[in-house]
This record gives sequence, structure tokens and C-alpha cells, in this order.
Amino acid sequence: MSENGDVEKIQATLKELKSWADKEINHLERQFEARKKSPYLPYRMRSQISFFGGVLCGFIVAAILFYWLYPHFCGQ
Repeated sequence: MSENGDVEKIQATLKELKSWADKEINHLERQFEARKKSPYLPYRMRSQISFFGGVLCGFIVAAILFYWLYPHFCGQ
């Protein structure tokens, strides 16, 4: 008899917890979905801008060095 009472209590408790667990699972799913979306400029776009900016600065520095050092190499 005692086992049946315990089983009924456990089942009643699980039924009460089921709605809470569903809410928590939905809350966690929304959090994970929100983390996928970045509020800032997407990382890929920022990395492309940084890459092209670095290439442009590299070309400018190379052109200046070539302009200054060209007479030393070709003048002799």
C-alpha cells in the first residue's frame, strides 16, 4: 500500500514539474538562438574590412619604400 502512495506522490510531483521544465527548456532555446545573432557588425564583414585595410596600407608602405630606394638600386 505504501508503495502505491509513494508512486502517486512522485507522479503528482513530476506533473507539477513538467510545466516548469518546459518553460525552462523554451527559455534556454531562446537564449541559444539569441547568442547566434550578433548585435554588432558581423565578424566576417569586420575581418574582410581589416584584411583589405591591411593590404592597402601594405601597398602604400611598399610604394613609399620603392620610391625612396629605387635610385639606390638602379642608379649604380
